[in-house]
Amino acid sequence: DRPVMSELLHTPSAVPRDRSLQAAIRECLDVKAELLARRPTVHVELEVRFGRIDGGGFVPGLTPDDHASCIEYMEAYEGWSEDVAWNRTTDYFFNNRGRSVRQTVAVDPDDYSYCNHPVISKQTCVTFVFEVDEHHRAIKLSLASEAAVDDPPKIARPTWVRKKYRRSFRAGDTRFDFTIVQSGRNKTEFGPHTYEAEIEHDGADGAAKLVHNVWQMYAAQGVDLDSRGPCVLVSRDYRTTAPTT
Repeated sequence: DRPVMSELLHTPSAVPRDRSLQAAIRECLDVKAELLARRPTVHVELEVRFGRIDGGGFVPGLTPDDHASCIEYMEAYEGWSEDVAWNRTTDYFFNNRGRSVRQTVAVDPDDYSYCNHPVISKQTCVTFVFEVDEHHRAIKLSLASEAAVDDPPKIARPTWVRKKYRRSFRAGDTRFDFTIVQSGRNKTEFGPHTYEAEIEHDGADGAAKLVHNVWQMYAAQGVDLDSRGPCVLVSRDYRTTAPTT
């Protein structure tokens, strides 16, 4: 039987740990501290995305069945500090002074009105990709900094559009996001749905805890954690430039 969510949240020994992944998370947290020391107003996020290795690279997303199993697993737990119902947003990406920026538009579920979020410039600082098992399951660990754009253009043609339908769960400084996504180059032409899952960690420390949360997600998919070996590092990319506005 799969461990129940309450055991996994509060009993770190319930799942194995991986030292290579834990070391990578610690490195990201060190970089996060350095970035915030230089620019305290910049938002810095650490996230783990779930996917697979295909053609030597990371492809985000789970199968629809695994995605649904994870959500069902999370919904069975009643101790979340925040449980966010399904909601719809659309991300519009466009060029601003040679840099790709993003604006998110949210849809109010009650009256279907729209809310425009600030235009954001995002810079990925550190990225690690690990292959988890012989079935090419993989995770992408990334640290990115974000800042609001001071003077965005009034009118811009999107270079990429992502429609998102998301369900989220939070426990303290950790949030689990499950998103059904359609992407395309404009508002009318979209590709097939993808089923994405990620963990965002807001804390200043907690490397062991985040590894532990990663294994929660695999337990939710019914993956046999006891028989797996260490994660294999596939790639590493490192840069620490914070976004300019």
